[in-house]
Amino acid sequence: MKFLLLSDTHNSEPHINIINALDFDVLLHAGDLTNSGEPSQVRSVVEWFSLVKTPVIFIAGNHDFYFEDIDHGPVDLLVQQARKETWNKFKKALPPNTIYLNNEEYILNLNGEVFKIYGSPWQPWFYDWAFNLPELDSQNDYAGAKAEWAKIPLDTNILITHGPPQDILDLTLRGVSCGCPILMKTIDQMPNLRLHVFGHIHEAKGVWQEVFNGKQRTFVNASFLNLNYSRTNEVVIWDSNDDTYAVHKI
Repeated sequence: MKFLLLSDTHNSEPHINIINALDFDVLLHAGDLTNSGEPSQVRSVVEWFSLVKTPVIFIAGNHDFYFEDIDHGPVDLLVQQARKETWNKFKKALPPNTIYLNNEEYILNLNGEVFKIYGSPWQPWFYDWAFNLPELDSQNDYAGAKAEWAKIPLDTNILITHGPPQDILDLTLRGVSCGCPILMKTIDQMPNLRLHVFGHIHEAKGVWQEVFNGKQRTFVNASFLNLNYSRTNEVVIWDSNDDTYAVHKI
């Protein structure tokens, strides 16, 4: 099965005809669908998803405030009801080919193959954007990160997070490692993990493959925009049949 991997499109998705001309079976998007999470921006992305020829599985990112606003945070009963109504409208509006994951698992059964996929939007604190772990988490023994990543089933085959794990495709232009150390420790406890897709750090876009405990695993920073928010015009397709990947210029 072939997976087309995207992240950080920020309302600058590739032209749908170019995407649909590629050979793939599923599209995975690792968040930052929008610039600021306005409802109109979300509707635009969802409309684009509806035109993709395959199933689309996606998460939110730190720019996608819409998803955080309708699903998180302490609120009173009236706000809870309003959020529930908004959320139900959103779910009903999703195209039939589209699956949204928010700290949850989805079992993909397609073309005779089965994958356990888990998606989460969280990442280390970054200037109080959406889905941020606590600002001083490292000073509190990473309690916030541990709580979030403990939700990931250890038998997951494909992991989608917005942020990278520590020391894998996570370096900023200044050479700062922005990945989460607790996420990396969690990944090392997942014997069946084959693919981890993320984004967030635009300038660290790329692919890293390694053998861990005798099994190959692939990490992809699938950011579509560069640090200047211009299109890279490159997408990665990962083939589960032989754990290979190809970078396509579009």
